[in-house]
Amino acid sequence: MRRLAFAEVAFCIGAQRGRSEVGGGMTKHSRRKRDLFRFHIFVLIAALLWGGGGCASRGAFSSAASPDLLIRPEAPAEYDFLVGQDFEQQGNLEAALAAYRRAVAKDPDAAVLHLRLSQAAVRLVDQFDLALEHALIAQRLDPVDAPTRVYLGSLYRLRGNLDEAEKYLQREDKTPISVDAGLLLSQMYLEAKRPRDAMATGKWVIAQAPEQVPGYFAISAAYVQLDEPQKAEQALRDALRATNGDMAVYQQLLQLRRTQGGVEAQIGVYREILSIDPRRYDTLRDLVSAYLSLDRKKEARGVLREIEKFYPDDIRSIAALAVLEYELRDFAAAAGHFERILSTEPSQYDFVYFLGLCRMDLGEMDVAERLFEDIPPNHERFADARIQLAAIFEKRNNPERALENLLAARGQRPSRSLEYYTATLMTRLGDYDDALRVLEPLLKETPDDTELLYQLGLVHGEAKQFEQMVDAMQRVIAQDPNHWGALNYLGYSWVDRGENLDQAETFLRRAVELRPQDGFILDSLGWAYYMQAQPLFAQGQASAAQTLVRRAIANLKRANALSGGDPVIFEHLGDAYLSVGDQKRALEMYRKALALGLREKEQPNFLQKYEALQRELAKP
Repeated sequence: MRRLAFAEVAFCIGAQRGRSEVGGGMTKHSRRKRDLFRFHIFVLIAALLWGGGGCASRGAFSSAASPDLLIRPEAPAEYDFLVGQDFEQQGNLEAALAAYRRAVAKDPDAAVLHLRLSQAAVRLVDQFDLALEHALIAQRLDPVDAPTRVYLGSLYRLRGNLDEAEKYLQREDKTPISVDAGLLLSQMYLEAKRPRDAMATGKWVIAQAPEQVPGYFAISAAYVQLDEPQKAEQALRDALRATNGDMAVYQQLLQLRRTQGGVEAQIGVYREILSIDPRRYDTLRDLVSAYLSLDRKKEARGVLREIEKFYPDDIRSIAALAVLEYELRDFAAAAGHFERILSTEPSQYDFVYFLGLCRMDLGEMDVAERLFEDIPPNHERFADARIQLAAIFEKRNNPERALENLLAARGQRPSRSLEYYTATLMTRLGDYDDALRVLEPLLKETPDDTELLYQLGLVHGEAKQFEQMVDAMQRVIAQDPNHWGALNYLGYSWVDRGENLDQAETFLRRAVELRPQDGFILDSLGWAYYMQAQPLFAQGQASAAQTLVRRAIANLKRANALSGGDPVIFEHLGDAYLSVGDQKRALEMYRKALALGLREKEQPNFLQKYEALQRELAKP
């Protein structure tokens, strides 16, 4: 058997000492102290004789034998105590409880054994009554031991019996028997909604021990129950002064601000903490979250820049800063941060994707294209990257390459929006049948989907399938009278054919009400007024016709301003001026249309009209 060093023996004995008594005083209860010390000596001896050496059992019992083999009726209670300790350390509470029961049976007058049995029993389901029974026995055997009484009070707290708890936690003068008892009582008073008692007890605690933070917490919570938040905060401020800025108190202050004033009120506390410790990482991160929850993105960015300064290797915060800079449209700064991350972690394809978006927004399309091309097919950003590539090629007037990338995205992550975009590109390429083959199966699934019907209407319209287009758009409007896209498309289509002009005007006026800043819808309405004027001119009703043309010109001018200048709108303005005999102004509008670049599909007869007007004005 291993011989214990003197220092280890001293530790085993000393570890069991330091227990406080109600009323204090070593001489008053010296006999109890001697008995307790004697018990611990027996524990040590039992460890030496039966446990194979070691302080208070270190796996020497149960690790190598079953619980039944460790039952030794001839061994003293201290042996069973050590066995119980060993089982507790292994988490075998049932075996531990059985060992403590054997120890109590051998030495029923040892308070420490009853207490340990109680502490093991309370951790087991359905053994609370047993725990309470032996805690009461321990207290009866050692009535002046404060920790036992506090433990007993905690059991009554679990049972919700404040009256019984007070019997053990208070002296005859109703003051707590110890600081721990006072803290326990203050919590029980708060649970019982007795805030004034909780406050009084909390004040008693901090009078005894000003550094006891939970005492201040109890006072603060009592004021909260009394609906006095300012006094609740003042109690925590007192705790900060007493503890020289304990961070646990700041956390409690944050919780108070959270419940009383929301996120805005917490920001001041975060800033207060950072004035003490500017580099405190968790507070900096919490402050970022607070600003973001209030949509104060610029301030959140400022804090993230502080984190970057203090923690330059914190990739997560740098990534958050980069994304936030992108949202704030500071694309150059965002790109710089994404590139910094990718310089050390080049396979972070999420950031490759975001860097590509930044380069797109900076107009660096070739760089963006290379970045999007780098994202592999097995990455979740692949489909997003291909959609962006489709947009790049569409902007370059290369619908074939755009459709190629879109089909790759559609193959990996199909969605309705991608089907619509695919059909749009197919329509632009003149592949109307293919576009319909993409959309029509969806119509079988959801025949009343207004957006799907609208997309089908657009395809039929571009394919010059006028009746099918009208049917689709009318179904959209019947289901959604405020669908401005269908109102505008159908209205303009009727106007362009000179049909149903009154109904077209009604639709277009409604579309303008829904989208008053959309220049192209205003162009449709202006063109409707122009077309309504033409039959009146033919019928000799010049005054009524000119009124409509003036209305057309006013709408077309505003449409041009809102759109930033468009060749079709300039052509419409030229036609309107020409209809009222203002040939010079009409020619001026045609020239502006020509300078912007014609859209041949929409302006098939423009050049003949323009050249005819030039010849007319050139005549002497």
